This record gives sequence, structure tokens and C-alpha cells, in this order.
Amino acid sequence: MTDAVERALASLSGLSAERSKILVLADPAWHEGVVGLMAGRLREIFDVPAFVFAKAQSGGWKGSGRSVADVHLRDALAWVDARHPGWIGHFGGHAMAAGLSLADDRINDFRAAIQEYPGWKARCATSPSSTPITDGPLSPALIHRNTALVLRAAGPWGSGFPEPLFEGHFRVLESREMKGGHWRLRMAPCREVLPYDLFPEGRAVTAVRFLRDTLSDEDKALPTENAVLAIRYTLQVNRWQDEDTLQMLVQACERVG
Repeated sequence: MTDAVERALASLSGLSAERSKILVLADPAWHEGVVGLMAGRLREIFDVPAFVFAKAQSGGWKGSGRSVADVHLRDALAWVDARHPGWIGHFGGHAMAAGLSLADDRINDFRAAIQEYPGWKARCATSPSSTPITDGPLSPALIHRNTALVLRAAGPWGSGFPEPLFEGHFRVLESREMKGGHWRLRMAPCREVLPYDLFPEGRAVTAVRFLRDTLSDEDKALPTENAVLAIRYTLQVNRWQDEDTLQMLVQACERVG
């Protein structure tokens, strides 16, 4: 899943998601069974609604969307359908998630049309809080794949029911850049905060951080080995080759050592 999201980010080709009302991405290489998960991940990264499309087995495109607070996704699709009858093959869903089908030649038309939905304007005029409330630190024993699976099953998360956001100090064990300068890290709780015998190196966790255009060059710089980061993160289940593994999605971080 992470590799698919990396490819989706690369396909943005320099587009600033912060200046976009909604993301609409399509790729024939993606599998229609994971477009919903990809849309949800992009929504988390950029904090804007996202639609992801893959080629449908029956022909055309199959898309899935995930929304944010104050934007009703199914209403947005109904608005496009009313103004451009026949563009959307079929659609359904609710405020936070929706699905639809498009003909082969309608992706660009749909992308342009849904950007004009009036519902985006109200949200763009509202500034989100700069200091989000977290659920506090998570004990080392709970930073585990099983916790991420339980949290995923407790969803869907959305408006009025935000996904749990944790915080903590972690030491970087390994770091490398992904496409677009985004980060992939191996981290463990900082020795100064928690002794490693409570969270041995073998239990170190993979973390990814997808960088936003608005970050400074200093904040975009890849952290070095042994750097200490104060981070806010969500727990994710990364599925690859039929295996579920734990992954932390870093929402914000500060270098503290």
C-alpha cells in the first residue's frame, strides 16, 4: 500500500495539495480493490478530500473517495451528476465516503467539474486548528500491529469521530528518502524517555512522513540516524504481498535532539 501511495504522490507532479480543493488521481496500474484505502491515506496526508481511480474489470474507471469534515462527498457527486448527466455511470455513498464509475475518457472532465462544487468554498474559508488535540503517548507494548488492526476495525473515522492521534519521543535508527523527498524511517521510543528493554530494537517500527509544500526546507530535511523527534502519529496497517505490518504515519514532528 505504501508503494502505491508513493506512486500517487509522484503523479501529483508538483501540484500543491494545500492549494487544491480536492485530489482526483487515476492510474491503470492500481488495483480497484485498494482505491478506497489509497483515498483515505491521501486524505490523511493532505487534509483535503481525495478520489482515487483504477481500471475496472468491467471496463472504464472505478473510483473511491474519502472526505473531510464539513464536506459531504455524496452531495458533491450528485451536484456533478445533475449538471453533467451521463458522465458518472453510477455512484453512491455518504458524507465521508463514496464510490463511482466513469467512462474511459471522463477522468479529466470529472476532475475539472468536481473542483467547482460550491461545498468546497465553506471549508476553504475555515482555518483548521494549529494545535490539534492528541490522545497522548502510547505505551510501548501497544505500539503493535494488533493495536492498528483494532483501530482500523473500530472505524470508519471521520467527521465528529476523528482517528486516534498519538504523540511521543522517538529516536531514529534508520532513515531514507522516498520519491518526492518524503521520509521512510525506522524508529524506537527515545532512550531518555523509555528504556529500550521495554521496547527492544527488534520491535522498532517503520514510520513514513509525507511532506507538504508549505513546510520550510529545514523541516523537509531528512533526519539523521540517532536524531530524536517529538512526533504526532497515527497507527496504520500496511498490507504488502498478503502480509499486514505495522506502520506509523507521522502527521507532525519537531526535532528535539
